Amino acid sequence: MRTPVLVPCFTLAAVFGALGIVSLPASGGEPTDAQMQTAFERRLADQVQAALDFAAETGGPQAVAAIRASGTDRFEVTAFRKERCTPDPDGSGHVCAFTAEIAVTNGILKTSLSAHFITAPETRTVRLDALLDGPATFPRTRA
Repeated sequence: MRTPVLVPCFTLAAVFGALGIVSLPASGGEPTDAQMQTAFERRLADQVQAALDFAAETGGPQAVAAIRASGTDRFEVTAFRKERCTPDPDGSGHVCAFTAEIAVTNGILKTSLSAHFITAPETRTVRLDALLDGPATFPRTRA
């Protein structure tokens, strides 16, 4: 089992609109489940730290202590699954759909997201460019 990562629950909605970075396989192509999950977890952790920094700036150390004492600064991604990826028509990356379950102090958050991942050719990394509204739209295949 992974060690839980710290996050204030009130920041999770903002996290879903944030960016993340993962490496692509050496052969190129779409990101793997593990790469996408790592980027998602990294971004959640970054957003938690930003929220704690904001709490410290506006409420001082006692605000951060209160968040930590309540346990609302902890989360764990307990499930993650890449549903589907398709190349972006302009060749800039991939549109990928995924589902995630995130354990927080008051329960499990379940979400389905789609995101645009852009590959940086010089570094073979992919950036989670944007989370998209609604389910991913994929080109229809002809029967």
